[in-house]
Amino acid sequence: ASPEAAVPYALISLSATGGAGAYRYELAQAPSPSGAALNDVTGSYLAGPTVPVVDSVLVTDLGCVGSASLDISVYESMEVLPSEGSVPLSASFAFEVLRGSGTYSCEPLQLLSGGSITEGCDYSAGASEGLDGVRLTDSATAESVDVWLEVVDGLTLHSEPSVLGLPLGSSYALKVHGGTGVW
Repeated sequence: ASPEAAVPYALISLSATGGAGAYRYELAQAPSPSGAALNDVTGSYLAGPTVPVVDSVLVTDLGCVGSASLDISVYESMEVLPSEGSVPLSASFAFEVLRGSGTYSCEPLQLLSGGSITEGCDYSAGASEGLDGVRLTDSATAESVDVWLEVVDGLTLHSEPSVLGLPLGSSYALKVHGGTGVW
């Protein structure tokens, strides 16, 4: 049965093979560490909200002796930085992935700027304006995040307002326009 990893509330259909085929599924620990739900007949597993933990599922065949087990690691959903934004021509950076299983891959969805993405998720914008898309996929959970970047000639960052005076000790949430939003 696969996959052996999930994010909270991921639905996984477990399946067994061999034996007489009269399978029954059960969580080795009730309640499970993640708070998962499991259908004992169909093998439908719904990961719970608690992370990071490992849920163990036992499978028995009513027509045979013995059982099999599967451990499912439950990880936080991954977050990718930047998640969107605008970048100048020929800009380069590495995507940062927070949480998840810690192993991931990258693939281009489209690179209209003439840009590139490496296996290590290093992105380079191309020399032309255009919309570039990259998919980052958690190798263990199969969770994916699509990032869309507008490649723009002459991109600049600017704040709103451009000039601000504040009394000593006060604060103000400055609005910044342009870029990816990761400062």
